[in-house]
Amino acid sequence: MPLVRRLAAPALLAAGLALASCTAAPPDPPEGGPEAPPPGTTVNEDATITVGTLHVAEDLADPADPGSAEALTGNVYESLFRLAETGEAVPLLASGFTRSEDGLVYTIALQPDATFSDGSPLAAADVVDSLVPLIGDGSEVAAVTAVDDDVEITLARPLVSLPHTLAGVWIRHDDLGTGPYTIGEFSSGTSLSLERRDDYWQDPAKNARVDFRAYPAAADLVAALRGGEIDIAPAMAPPADDPAGDGIVVSEAASTTRVLLAFNDSVAPFDDPRVRRALSSAIDDDAVREALWGDEGTPISSMALPSEPWHEDLSALDPFEPDAVPALLTEAGLAEPVTAPILVTDGPLADAADLIAEQLNDAGIEATVERITAAEWRDRVESRRDFTLALGTVSGDHRVAGLGDPRYWWGYRNPDVLGWAEQAESLSNEAEQAELLRLIDLTAANEAASEWLFLEPRIMIASEDVAGYPLAGPFVLAGIERSE
Repeated sequence: MPLVRRLAAPALLAAGLALASCTAAPPDPPEGGPEAPPPGTTVNEDATITVGTLHVAEDLADPADPGSAEALTGNVYESLFRLAETGEAVPLLASGFTRSEDGLVYTIALQPDATFSDGSPLAAADVVDSLVPLIGDGSEVAAVTAVDDDVEITLARPLVSLPHTLAGVWIRHDDLGTGPYTIGEFSSGTSLSLERRDDYWQDPAKNARVDFRAYPAAADLVAALRGGEIDIAPAMAPPADDPAGDGIVVSEAASTTRVLLAFNDSVAPFDDPRVRRALSSAIDDDAVREALWGDEGTPISSMALPSEPWHEDLSALDPFEPDAVPALLTEAGLAEPVTAPILVTDGPLADAADLIAEQLNDAGIEATVERITAAEWRDRVESRRDFTLALGTVSGDHRVAGLGDPRYWWGYRNPDVLGWAEQAESLSNEAEQAELLRLIDLTAANEAASEWLFLEPRIMIASEDVAGYPLAGPFVLAGIERSE
């Protein structure tokens, strides 16, 4: 059977605003895959699904570990909310919530039937224990407490996007989760197995076990799929060629993963928007995207996703004009060449960093590239902001409000933007909030807070014998079926 290429309908990721109250039954796991098993096909309910990946988990306790996030989110560990394909935060372990009139107190009721993998019921204390360690200095969350069977979150200021934030937080009891799988065998960075929970509080998984295996490159994933070593692979980098061959299905979906070059505006001369615009003018976004993904990927010119209601096409603010670089730097009063060290994690993006450095050097900017590990990135870039330029990714919807917050590695210091973001979080009127977020996005793009390059595509390659895998959102495994 020849290769089949199918395109998934783009997810509608317009951010849903939290209502004053919300109650809903937990949603079914997201449907996915190109199709369900063909009628009349015998499905093996005890199948082991083997997943090929470019990064198997190294630290299972760390949600920021890319391999852990991919394998465990929605599978071993669940959150109070999950993001639906509409972008709305809908209850998962929460059964509903209310928000006080002043927007400062959320009271969250929990699913009464949810249990951890040892059979113990989900309790408010488990949620408190999961959330409290995440409260840091300057956090909008003032307190998290258990009130009878509910969880009460008190905020320092209104935060209408709190359910979106909670959708990314694992709820754990020690190392136990409430998801449809438990952790089986594990070899750091090499392999991981997940085993089905038959006592899962919703419908049990449609497969008995999932094995993750690490491969060094996208081409190796294709070879493993052709050789029958794996059943499916979320391709984190493009294969050199279409994986043509009998029995392979290639699926594509829109993603929310932005590739961007962040400027640390606490480091001179990048505190000057003219200098940031000069570097942006020297970078050919399309050439970078095509070098990594060919014809795939979506050009962007700001933080807002094309599907969000506050998105505007701001590409006119980010032209590729290397000839304009000297004038912009002169206008900024710089007589000496600008040095631009770029931090990037080792992997596919490192090749993009090399190309960006080449483009900057061609424009007279002294650019270098330093490749670091994922752990070093989390420490230097995300925790300490110890960088000048950093090439990385930002995923998820509703990210525009974080642009004015320099605690985010991709944020920058603009008091107006921070004030607008705080005001937007206090609003319950969707149109008013969208107008403020549009203003934030426009201001950040005009001041070149970052160089937004493109949206990565989400490409899935799989055997034609499996179906039910998700094409958008977390890599939820419970719906995957394999035919005999």
